[in-house]
Amino acid sequence: MVSKGGRNMLCKYILLGFFALLGGARLFAKGAIPSLTPKVYYFSNQKNEIFESRIKPFFAKQSLDCKSCQIVDWTPYDERGEFNFELLKVQIEKIPEENAILFFDWNEKADPKNEFLEEILSQKIHKGMLVIANAGVAKPNSPIIPLNKSIFGRIQDVVIIGELEGRDVLPAQGFYGPQMLTAVRPPKELKGQGLGPLLFVSRFTNLSAKKTASDWLAYFREKKAKSRGVWPEMEEFL
Repeated sequence: MVSKGGRNMLCKYILLGFFALLGGARLFAKGAIPSLTPKVYYFSNQKNEIFESRIKPFFAKQSLDCKSCQIVDWTPYDERGEFNFELLKVQIEKIPEENAILFFDWNEKADPKNEFLEEILSQKIHKGMLVIANAGVAKPNSPIIPLNKSIFGRIQDVVIIGELEGRDVLPAQGFYGPQMLTAVRPPKELKGQGLGPLLFVSRFTNLSAKKTASDWLAYFREKKAKSRGVWPEMEEFL
């Protein structure tokens, strides 16, 4: 049997627990409790072994030891481990409806076969996801196109990141246009490897839960407008 004093203490603890739970629910409703760090859903146009050998270790190192930061390979592959463009739409549709970052580490000329991306990614952005894309470079012996002729350059509210080879020099084959937020200058040891956009994503992921996707877009635009540099430094945004 429980004594009267014991019953009183038990009731006290139950009430304290109830009010603590109620207070937590109120904080959650007001948005005071930050959401978990979003995952980065990574899309490549290369073979599947590139992700495990190069992309994932680079992300882990450059995300500044953020243990909660995650990058997952969401690229559709065929039986040979090569990028399967035909399954891309289905794969994008499988992304959970949550606060997520989609990173497309490639870009190419827009044409009828890939125009579906504009509709489906616009829907994802509208639902609160942030889409970041590599500005991209032309393939060898292929013409260079302006960004507004590329897949991601045509989609409103996609954050496009390029890479610098010198102080303010873009790759000779790089796609270029005002749609690009900035071009990242990687460390000397990473120069010319095309990892500038991934470096931006890696550093950004740990901060991303602090704002909504729409707030980040407005913030990025404001920072770019106020910057005096041709290409704002990554630190100006992050």
